[in-house]
Amino acid sequence: MKLNANQYEPKDIFKILREWTGLTQEQLGAELGKKGRSWAKGIESGKNRYYFSDILELAKKHNIVITFEKNNKKDA
Repeated sequence: MKLNANQYEPKDIFKILREWTGLTQEQLGAELGKKGRSWAKGIESGKNRYYFSDILELAKKHNIVITFEKNNKKDA
């Protein structure tokens, strides 16, 4: 599966990645050393912010590849 992150809000990207891992909000929080469900629920509702390092850690643990691609089109 691919995800074009430019088409989503940050909270939605985190939720999609969590769903790809099959983790609950509580499991995700615990896995990243956070406060469990309340932390992840806050992320997915847009109330809390997360660090890119959280995304990287999640990706590494669950074999998710993060790729950046520069679009060379002038109208992009």
